[in-house]
Amino acid sequence: MLGIAKSEIERVTAQEQTELERRENVYRGRRPPLKVEGLTAILVDDGIATGASMQAAIAALRQMKPARVVVAVPVAPPSTCDRLQPLVDELVCAYAPEFFYAIGQFYGDFSQVTDDQVIDLIQRASHATAGKVA
Repeated sequence: MLGIAKSEIERVTAQEQTELERRENVYRGRRPPLKVEGLTAILVDDGIATGASMQAAIAALRQMKPARVVVAVPVAPPSTCDRLQPLVDELVCAYAPEFFYAIGQFYGDFSQVTDDQVIDLIQRASHATAGKVA
């Protein structure tokens, strides 16, 4: 519909898949995936624009068989919330403005989080929850 060549879509998809695999290896390391079967899983994002990434995350999470899936975001357009609502058990969106150009318009600083910052947060969370049972 947008006139984008199939080869270009495939190229970008392959690049993104490679980046997702890299991040998984860097962030998780040798730790096994979290076991969420039978639990409430909460997907959190800094905001949702089109909803495509969140929809993929929901689908991937559903394969892990959680009892409930909750999506929590500070901002998203109403139309995106409406599309995602049927896919989850609960959707929490603090602000759903009609005029929505990009997530960054709602932040004073919307710079990317570095790999080192993510790894540090994961390690701190891991230490904070060590020995605790879900």
